Amino acid sequence: MILRNISFRSISTTTRMLRDVPKYDMRTDAITNAATSIAPLDVLLDTAWVRHHLYMIGSDLVRLTLYQKLSHLIEFGGGPVIKNLVYEMSSFLKQELGSDRSSTTTAAQQLRDLVYFGSNVGVVAPAVYRRYNIPDFRWIYITIGYMVISQPNDLAEDVINRVIDIYINTRNSPYLSKTRAEPSTIVSVAKDYYKHVPINYNKLYSNTKSRYITLQETKDYKIMLPPLPRLKNKETLVKALIHKELYRAWLEPNHKFAQRLLELNVDLDDSSTKDTLKYELSFLDGLGDLFLARESSNLLYKFKGVPPSDDNGTFSTRTYNQLRIILATNTLLSKLAIAYKLHEGLSDKRVHDLLIKSYVPNIGKWEDPDFNDDDCRRYEQEFLADYFEQYIGALFLEQPEVAQHFISEIYENILRSISDVHKLTGKERKKFHHPYDYRAWSVDVIGRNIWR
Repeated sequence: MILRNISFRSISTTTRMLRDVPKYDMRTDAITNAATSIAPLDVLLDTAWVRHHLYMIGSDLVRLTLYQKLSHLIEFGGGPVIKNLVYEMSSFLKQELGSDRSSTTTAAQQLRDLVYFGSNVGVVAPAVYRRYNIPDFRWIYITIGYMVISQPNDLAEDVINRVIDIYINTRNSPYLSKTRAEPSTIVSVAKDYYKHVPINYNKLYSNTKSRYITLQETKDYKIMLPPLPRLKNKETLVKALIHKELYRAWLEPNHKFAQRLLELNVDLDDSSTKDTLKYELSFLDGLGDLFLARESSNLLYKFKGVPPSDDNGTFSTRTYNQLRIILATNTLLSKLAIAYKLHEGLSDKRVHDLLIKSYVPNIGKWEDPDFNDDDCRRYEQEFLADYFEQYIGALFLEQPEVAQHFISEIYENILRSISDVHKLTGKERKKFHHPYDYRAWSVDVIGRNIWR
């Protein structure tokens, strides 16, 4: 039996998530909200996976905020530079807040003041942090995670911004000191392109046909998808619909974009021209990636309390992490991109031809038993997964609550596809500490076992 009748209660903001812990009622096959208050931090920390969940909420939100704050660096090094700085901050915190609490640098002291909050907020009392062998750099994420669910929004945001400011002011990266530059000639031509290039709105937003993805093994079961929310800003929409590598189509001599650059005496073969265009298109997928990570953490807290998960205490940190991996795999995200026809939304024939001929020529063969080139399949799926991340990044940038509802519904429908045929029994259930064979389920959903 496929568990199709479970109804998740949507939660519009992260700060409500742990207040509205869903409880499953077997008699009514529905979920209701039983909790109305937040347990004290020391009570939540007694459960290992909840402790890990608070850490993930905090770290995901800090990374997402920093990525947005560094958006102006797109013109200096593109999304990869911003991503590197975002993940480098984790190394910075580990370096400044070592496990032995011996660092005496100014940054370390400033960060510890935020970790323990002293008398300002009182989230972490000395008796609490002494009870757990948790490094300070993890404490800072855990306390931010707890503040998100228990304190006013602006308080958590203020602490996150202070952590980011300490990082930026301490690091000597040449990028962090850069300020926004005036738009270049190349960027101006790109903006004109965004304004005039046609969009295939019918393929993207028509609701005459249902959107769905299918499981690998059980082709007869469709995972239904909600309609694609419409992006309102044309420039943002175009950026969401063209992969950052496909700027090369713009530089083909017979493309109007290239012809316009030549009229302005811009060298099409110059590396700075190529870099400018690639950087121009490389922000949204990184933003979408971080947003999806945050939303998968949010949803898995709800998922833990309802079938087909379990509520008997065996849900573990390992289960939590592996389910996050499944929800973020390129195989799944590429299926979603294809279902929503994101790779076909831009009506630029030269861009689309370059995509099909040079980057995803085997798009229709991935599930063919005779197609055995796994490296090619993985590359093409990763390429198309970027389209979904780009669109979600754009949607989050423009309409954050709409993006949250949209992704929540998709992820809920995917998790709901776990069926009774995936149940573990006896020794296997005790060995893996969860009631369902997520290994078999991951093969059904994405075609391979990623369960370690």
